[in-house]
Amino acid sequence: MERIDFSYEISDERLIAYSRLPLLDRLRWLDEVRRFTLMVREAPVVAREDATVPVLEADRNCSD
Repeated sequence: MERIDFSYEISDERLIAYSRLPLLDRLRWLDEVRRFTLMVREAPVVAREDATVPVLEADRNCSD
């Protein structure tokens, strides 16, 4: 299956708010984002029955 990447834009206001956080809080947040990104990239990919876009196995287990 083809790997799908993503992007995300952050507003200037959010960057300014982030820069005002204490250093330790910024490092904690950065580590949480790093761990989340690694977790998502390592998750198994499965094909959806009704689409050509692959879905993470974790997404299948979520109920709306």
